[in-house]
Amino acid sequence: MQAFVTLEEYQAAAMTQAVYETLPEGTISGRVSGLQEVWASAPTLEACREELRAVLDGWLRQRLADDLDLPEINGLTPMISTSFCPWHA
Repeated sequence: MQAFVTLEEYQAAAMTQAVYETLPEGTISGRVSGLQEVWASAPTLEACREELRAVLDGWLRQRLADDLDLPEINGLTPMISTSFCPWHA
């Protein structure tokens, strides 16, 4: 039986899957492995991390608003009821 997992814990687990690379023009690009839609780019690594966190947060909110499951990340699969989500219409 899986323990209760908060969205913050799930998001932190997802960020451990982040992969970064420096593009030829010097921009840093980052993505969360396994989540095709979650990527960002910025001039510095720290700025890219912050942008990637924001993109992941938006992705999570959209999945919940659309009543879609969240994929397993690092063994975590949160079971969430959208009836408790304030952004869910």
